[in-house]
Amino acid sequence: MTTVQLEIYAKELQMHFQEERRLRYELEARNKELERRLAELTALNQLFQQHLEQRMTAVASLQSLASQLEQLSKNAGAMVSLVGVKAEDPKGRKTG
Repeated sequence: MTTVQLEIYAKELQMHFQEERRLRYELEARNKELERRLAELTALNQLFQQHLEQRMTAVASLQSLASQLEQLSKNAGAMVSLVGVKAEDPKGRKTG
């Protein structure tokens, strides 16, 4: 090999080395960005899961309350029937 060929190969090798270094830097930057996005998504997912759990608990509580109120209404109606009290309309007039 001649000196000229060696110089050409050396320059090409240097260019490849610089390109590889640039690509590695870009890859590291993209990996960091992906890690940041993953952390954000994980945090958002945790918040959403907490929200769902709270909502499900609230819905269950409201369903239980509605059931209890319905039973209370039935019991009150049954008690009215037992004592023979006549119901009043909203304006205070006797009905029945």
